[in-house]
Amino acid sequence: MISKWFSKCVLVAILSCILVIDLSFAQTGAAREPAKASRTASASTGAGAKAAAPQKKSTSPTKALSKTSKATQAKKKTPVKKKRRPAASTKKKVRSSRKSSLASSSALWARAGVLFDVSDGKILFEKNADKTYPIASITKLVTALTFLDLGIDLDRVTTIEQDDIRGARKTRLRVGEQVSLIDLLHASLICSDNAATKALARESMFGNDAFIDKMNEKASELELNGAHFVDPTGLSSGNVASALGCVKLIKAATENELLASIMQTKTYYYESNIQGHQIGNTNRLLQSDWDILGGKTGFISASGYCLVTYLLDKGKEVAVVILGAPSNGRRFREARLLLERHLKTG
Repeated sequence: MISKWFSKCVLVAILSCILVIDLSFAQTGAAREPAKASRTASASTGAGAKAAAPQKKSTSPTKALSKTSKATQAKKKTPVKKKRRPAASTKKKVRSSRKSSLASSSALWARAGVLFDVSDGKILFEKNADKTYPIASITKLVTALTFLDLGIDLDRVTTIEQDDIRGARKTRLRVGEQVSLIDLLHASLICSDNAATKALARESMFGNDAFIDKMNEKASELELNGAHFVDPTGLSSGNVASALGCVKLIKAATENELLASIMQTKTYYYESNIQGHQIGNTNRLLQSDWDILGGKTGFISASGYCLVTYLLDKGKEVAVVILGAPSNGRRFREARLLLERHLKTG
């Protein structure tokens, strides 16, 4: 009996162990299933994200619109740059046409100008020819004519004084230099030396004011209508004349053999008791092929660049006057343009 009972107990114990083991396995399997499910879900989510990732390449309507607007703006900028090129070429055409018309119209850059056929008494070209303007050192032609009228001995020697140098601006002379009057006259007309001109006026024995009165009397004698002079050098803007008046002035100066000879001189050398002076003519037309009989340049800020020239062309006497050109070179270019247009092709 005892052995049967013991056998039954062992059997029950074994079955109980088997049951416990089955239950533990069942619980473990159940716990593993959610983990697999979560892994599967995450895997499917990752795959979906990877599959959805290429959608970033597609542009939203807003971004596409902004890119389109940027492209449109880029396209709009291109014509603006292209439009600038013809504008520059247009300016060149305007300038070239202006240069080509200088000799045939009143489009001189200078304030006033005239080309006058003295032999026939005919105006070939004019711009503001009757209006008076400051003429700067062209005034020295009146000074020279007035001085020569006095009949003073030109070989006489004078000493340069402080008053001659003071305010002269342009001069090569120094106080104490002893120079002959003929050399001072050359310096006044060739290189436009202001101290030399002031010394000539001083040597007139009239005094500065009385000499200026004589200059204005000379202007009236030459019928330089509207002309007026306040100093012998031309440094004052109060020295004024018209382009037509300057024609009469250069004609009178050229008719004087001594002055004509001086105005035709390209370079001149003279000596004082202190030093030698080599001077050059400021009239560049003397370097040209034109037969120049006389001329004078002038410049102060109020007058601009001025030029009067008298020449011989095909047996005819011609005067050209440029008043108030914007640059030194421009006054000579405009004079050449007038001469070439109306004389060589006329």
